[in-house]
Amino acid sequence: MWAGLLWSRALLSVATILFLTTAILTGGRQAWQLFRSSYWLQGMTLLFWMPFLSGLWSADKHQWGMLMQEKIPLLLFPFAAFVLSELDISVRRSLKIALCSMLILSILYSMGMYYANPGMEEAYLRAKVLRVVMSDDHVRYAWLLLLSLIWVAAEWEGRWMEWGYSLLTIFFLHLLASKTGLLGFYLLLFCWIFFRMRGWKRWLMVSGVALLPVLAWFALPSFQNRLRFVWWDFQQYSRGGYVEGLSDTPRVFSFRGGLDLFRRHWQSGMGMGDVKQGMLEWYGKQAPFLKPYEQLMPSNEFLFMGVSAGILSVFVMLTFMVYPFFMRTLRGFRWIAFHALMFMISLYEIGLQTQYGVFLYGFFGVFFFTMAVSDHRSSRSSTARC
Repeated sequence: MWAGLLWSRALLSVATILFLTTAILTGGRQAWQLFRSSYWLQGMTLLFWMPFLSGLWSADKHQWGMLMQEKIPLLLFPFAAFVLSELDISVRRSLKIALCSMLILSILYSMGMYYANPGMEEAYLRAKVLRVVMSDDHVRYAWLLLLSLIWVAAEWEGRWMEWGYSLLTIFFLHLLASKTGLLGFYLLLFCWIFFRMRGWKRWLMVSGVALLPVLAWFALPSFQNRLRFVWWDFQQYSRGGYVEGLSDTPRVFSFRGGLDLFRRHWQSGMGMGDVKQGMLEWYGKQAPFLKPYEQLMPSNEFLFMGVSAGILSVFVMLTFMVYPFFMRTLRGFRWIAFHALMFMISLYEIGLQTQYGVFLYGFFGVFFFTMAVSDHRSSRSSTARC
């Protein structure tokens, strides 16, 4: 699956189908029992069922069907939890090493293009970023890098390979200067400090972290230019101006359009199949100057769900996203960091409407769930629901 995730959507689809089919058939009744014992696993399936039911009042059944096809793993991954929980520690370590090794190759590939192209630094002043794998989806790629850091940090043993991979990835996140990568990295870093540090060491570490962006500013022109562009972009849309090619201005318009549609269809939503057409009509009336590639869907998971399936779906999704922070049985760094990252991304992206996003959330969410449950049971004798 790792190779498909990084280099081939078709291979990722085939690998996901094979994995889920094998896991569900192998797990059998035990997979069902684990599913029934976990509110969180049950909640993940609601991310499929809510938009699925909106198909009853969607006029565009074709568009609805295409979007639901991407969401099927959210319905099935929870039933793969039992098989993932039975993986031997050595198998998990091999999976981690394989993922990190492939990510190193992808990082070196992107860095090679960066240093081979003298004009790349200036491109960061025009909303461009470094090319990456995963179909050049730098948001989901940065998300994957952050998930790998959570995995490595949660099982830290102090080996040179862990140090090397972590330092290379942190350097690359600053070189890439993707907003998701940078915001997510510092969010995870503060989570790690909170869980691993105490007293004066915690505050000393926080002070040290504050120096990282300062060092990156002077050492990495791409980081500096990216921040300059983001600030200029913010000034444009905060003053009501429009310049073609900006990265955040279209996102702001998508919020406005989504809120307008939600106000008009707050009870049951438009139906997931009709959101695209509804947004295109809104852009045609309210922002006709935006180019077609700038006419985004509502760039917020909760807003998108509300426009699709109404206020009840927003409440259910928000409850599901917040619930992990209040689970008494699962409180480790890996679990909290994963959900803090997911919540942050949900505020300005709709990753759960894409193949990469569904896989990253579905697979790693369930995988980290099984690890967190295993860690809890090894430290305490408990059978509480989770």
